[in-house]
Amino acid sequence: MVVSVFIIMIVPVILGVMGAVLPAFGYFPPLGGETFRLDAFVSFLALPGIHHAIMLSFLTGLVATLLSCGLALILPGLLYGTRFFGLMRRYLAPILSLPHVTVAVGLLFLLQPSGWMMRLISPGLTGWERPPIWGIVHDPYGLGLILGLVAKEVPFLVLLVLAALSQINTRPLLTVGRSLGYGPMASWIYLIVPALWPRLRLAMIIVLVFSLSVVDMAVVLMPSTASPLSVRLLTLYQDADLAMRFPASAAAMVQIGLVAMTVLICALGLGLVKRLSGHLAFTGIRFSSAGLSVFKPLFLVVAVLPSILAVLGLVAAGLWSVANRWRFPSAFPDAWTLRHWTSVFGGLGDVLLTTLTLGVVVSGLAVILTMVWLHRHPSKIGSMAENWFYLPLLLPQAGFLFGVQVMLLWMGLDGTWLALIWAHLLFVLPYVWLSLAPSWRNFNTQWLVLAASLGASPWRRFYRVQLPILLLPVLTSFAVGFSVSAALYLPTIFASNGRITTLTVEAVTLAEGSSRSQLGVATGLQMALPLVIFLLATVLARYRYRRFSYFS
Repeated sequence: MVVSVFIIMIVPVILGVMGAVLPAFGYFPPLGGETFRLDAFVSFLALPGIHHAIMLSFLTGLVATLLSCGLALILPGLLYGTRFFGLMRRYLAPILSLPHVTVAVGLLFLLQPSGWMMRLISPGLTGWERPPIWGIVHDPYGLGLILGLVAKEVPFLVLLVLAALSQINTRPLLTVGRSLGYGPMASWIYLIVPALWPRLRLAMIIVLVFSLSVVDMAVVLMPSTASPLSVRLLTLYQDADLAMRFPASAAAMVQIGLVAMTVLICALGLGLVKRLSGHLAFTGIRFSSAGLSVFKPLFLVVAVLPSILAVLGLVAAGLWSVANRWRFPSAFPDAWTLRHWTSVFGGLGDVLLTTLTLGVVVSGLAVILTMVWLHRHPSKIGSMAENWFYLPLLLPQAGFLFGVQVMLLWMGLDGTWLALIWAHLLFVLPYVWLSLAPSWRNFNTQWLVLAASLGASPWRRFYRVQLPILLLPVLTSFAVGFSVSAALYLPTIFASNGRITTLTVEAVTLAEGSSRSQLGVATGLQMALPLVIFLLATVLARYRYRRFSYFS
């Protein structure tokens, strides 16, 4: 089993990285590169504006990650013990199910110069009868991209924080802190955050890697004249001149190096923060509760504002999908119509069916592989091999997908459904594993012992006892895998070679220049599909549980 998973997950990634490394250093015989040289790096660094693109990727990725991590670690501490703390998990799920590009398109509808927010305040508060020439999105500094990344990553990290809190003695630790004269937030920062960090370190690195190499959100929220490195890299790969594959591979190596350098900088910064927090704890600084209470409302607003803007943006996308005519500065459409939705099955019907089929197949395979692995390794015997599951998430996607595409071409699988399913599986399986493995390994095996004592066969014990009890985690992990598959952009582009289109690819294409109504419909479908899967998983699990008095 270990060898099979290694072949499915690890070997292609390693070969993909090698497929990008060799052309970067001039060796790619199909295009005449038969000697090792550094011409590709020279050509890449000579491209106009490339240094700005590298710095833009670094700043937007680092700032978005630091903001997301800081907000996710502090927000639960501010709400702990209040009635809002129990509501966080319930309201985080809908945002988590949304693809990244859906959030980006929502912000585009809301914050562009002629967006819904500007329409709501014009002309009453601004006096504008025409859209301004500036906007928060499509800004050359990446502010819109940072906002979109924070809006999507904070709910994800907060959910992980909530899960990690169940693994530590949160309330007793806070009680000890309060008994020593520390306020609620000081106790949280000194006692809870250090206990949370080891459990969240991997997730923080994954968020950092994604923020540094995101493509679909950058295409939607950044101008084409000031795009980050990831977008420039994709442009090089898609250039009609095949000789540009060499500088494109060099760009992939630069992006991998940028990620490694940023992770190192964050590790060094974390060391300084640990020293500082240790010094503050040693000196006994308790931070005034009165002083912190002044900043609490402001911090809460900053923490939830990106998600609120994302939700408002999705509402704006919904309005555009039913707008027949909507002139600026009207706050709502001047005329309504459903013809954009009635024409869905003529234009987006095949794309919708493709996305649904692909997500179901890939998520089903990922759940089955995860259950087989966990059945073979019920304890953490295979934990060393399990660490390799996260390799596709710890590398920039473009850093190895070009090499994977070359491998698919050599195997004659390029542009096929098999290649696309396998490419999605590389990224879906780690998330399914993260979702299912903890619950599966916390299962009380005494139920299986009891079933065996009654003469049940191994298969009957699994099907009639273990699977029904673990049905909710299994279905939840399936829904998580589906939402991840529906959100994948670069793997779809590289594996399908443009022959198979999903809703994410279609939304990015429409966002680059098409009618807002069509984009609104595509965004609505993107938003609805994962939510429907999550809803079906929840309803099915609850219906199944009704048969077991143990869960009543």
